[in-house]
Amino acid sequence: MRVGWVGAGVALTRLAAAGSTGVMPPPPPPEQPRPASLSWVRGAGAETCPGPNALAIAVEARLRRRVFVAASAAELAVEASVRRETDSGFEVVLLVSGPDGKVLGRRELTSPERDCSSIIDSVVLAIALMIDPEADLASPISPTPIAPVPAPAPVPAPSAIAPRFSAWEEPRLSLPGQAATEARTAPSNKPVRLMRASLMVSGTVETGLLPVMSPGLGVAGRAVLSEWPLGIELGGSYYPPQQALSRSASPGEREAGAKFSAWVLHLSPCWVADMGNPKLTLSLCGGAGVGELSAKGFGVQYPRAASTVLFDAELRGGLQGHILDSVLVAFGLNLTVPLRPYTSHQTVDGHLKTVFQRPSIGGGTKIGVGLEF
Repeated sequence: MRVGWVGAGVALTRLAAAGSTGVMPPPPPPEQPRPASLSWVRGAGAETCPGPNALAIAVEARLRRRVFVAASAAELAVEASVRRETDSGFEVVLLVSGPDGKVLGRRELTSPERDCSSIIDSVVLAIALMIDPEADLASPISPTPIAPVPAPAPVPAPSAIAPRFSAWEEPRLSLPGQAATEARTAPSNKPVRLMRASLMVSGTVETGLLPVMSPGLGVAGRAVLSEWPLGIELGGSYYPPQQALSRSASPGEREAGAKFSAWVLHLSPCWVADMGNPKLTLSLCGGAGVGELSAKGFGVQYPRAASTVLFDAELRGGLQGHILDSVLVAFGLNLTVPLRPYTSHQTVDGHLKTVFQRPSIGGGTKIGVGLEF
């Protein structure tokens, strides 16, 4: 309705001029579109999206003319970036700025599809309307070849006019001296993700828990808040029997000592942060380990089995990275301080001998693989 009143006013002005002079004044020359530059960055997980050249050709095909020039000659700068969201789909951020670097408009597009091509058509339309909101985008031409001189665009039928932005609905895309456009995608109905979780299986090597350096098997689950670098880790480890001798074998005698095994449950709050790359994270966890250490004597007159409760303070640090979308590898180190001292004795040849005593500090390392949910 607003365009109709403006058009009627212009027509009446021309008729008045024609009545006084007898000559119809020529229409004012159309405003020349401003040249623009394009920056297209493909982030992590978006390597399969079209490259900068393909995107520029598609936009120029929409506008039916050459649009993009070098950044030093441009009056508008369009900056676009695409990245793969953690779970699925793609997110595109569009910025348009003037020659002074001031941001004139911003647009965010999302698509829940796993194929990048599902969002490219919307990106091309949004960039074209950012550059020339008054352009006829109803029927794009083939991108090859592109005419060097733009042909005058025919007036489209009302049903074929491209959708326009509403200036009061999308003020961030309003450009000075130009009408705002309405090229936006449907809102995403994807639920907000509160946290991410992972499950790891790892091989461990521990010292200070059993008499000798002990290999073991561990399983751990971790949950981390999406908006904060905080999480919690719960896991468990098992260490198969290892023996310690209180008497070495000699002629006419046999070895004497005990075999030790252990299992431990771990519970730790964690600080988790990325290393400048969302596919690589650093974690630091501090908590407690509770379990059981079992010992069974051999080669002595009265062999006996005994077990004791383990209660340790633990500090764990590690690196975790993605090798595929949901597949993780991890490397970690840990420090252990026993809060309950432990000493194992055996009676050998009538004398009480110490078979194993846990040191005041221990440690270990692990390498694992797992899945992120």
